[in-house]
Amino acid sequence: MKVLVIGASGFLGTALCDELRRRGCEVVGTARMRPDLARLDVGDPAAVTRVLESVDPDTVVNLAASGVTAANAKVVDLERTNVVGARNVAVAVSQLARSPWYIHAASSTEVHHAPPGVASESAYSRTKRSGTAGAGSILRGAGVPHSIARIHNTYGPGQPTGRLVRDAIDTLGRHERVVLRHPDRVRDFCFVDDVVRHVADIVERKHTALSYEIGSGAGTTIREVVAAIARAVGAPAHLVVPSGSHGDDSHGYCVADRDLPGFLLCQTSLADGLKATVAQAPSPALSR
Repeated sequence: MKVLVIGASGFLGTALCDELRRRGCEVVGTARMRPDLARLDVGDPAAVTRVLESVDPDTVVNLAASGVTAANAKVVDLERTNVVGARNVAVAVSQLARSPWYIHAASSTEVHHAPPGVASESAYSRTKRSGTAGAGSILRGAGVPHSIARIHNTYGPGQPTGRLVRDAIDTLGRHERVVLRHPDRVRDFCFVDDVVRHVADIVERKHTALSYEIGSGAGTTIREVVAAIARAVGAPAHLVVPSGSHGDDSHGYCVADRDLPGFLLCQTSLADGLKATVAQAPSPALSR
């Protein structure tokens, strides 16, 4: 099976390509700026079409996203990748002479958990939701076989800076304070190996469900996660400091729904996942 992974240079993309190759797939990965991968800017519709026609894949997995970390959170980039790019890929896939199996990776934050009238959690959430909705409409209208895989907060070895777990490990590893703006916000944390196995399973199964939700189904507060990280790196508990002004949180709960038909369980416990992540973290987390 030939699989095209769009966004192959990212945290999930790199791990997914490795897993698919272990399973015997022929994998072609794309990225905007990495010389060892096929270059692709999903915001350029002509470029998307050229790559898809050239590769002629059996399956396409679109992991491309901007705004996952603060380093790539410019609104213009979010719109170009998360909205325009998602639609460009869906259009190009729908126009191929031979339709591949298409998997679109969605974010858990796209789901609107806040009360009616409350804005999206972030520009990332807003643009991902718009892109997923647009791509889904195009794919359904063209009759392209596809699945939407909604992925909850993924962490693990190799995670880039700008994400909660990695930044907390780095900061607490230096025995510096971590100030929590939303300490009681509840999220679903998933170890990267579990997530990657599930996405690879979706690639192999094909056509079994329109929608998947990948998570543990167990909510953990931000305070509890960072406190567990402090224990894992041997930092004093008093370095985890709730902000004095966090107040009410309109986006306080986002956990995978175990009752959904497409629910896929991430089984690694938070304690075990953090232990593995800290063990492979760069200094200074390993220096103490």
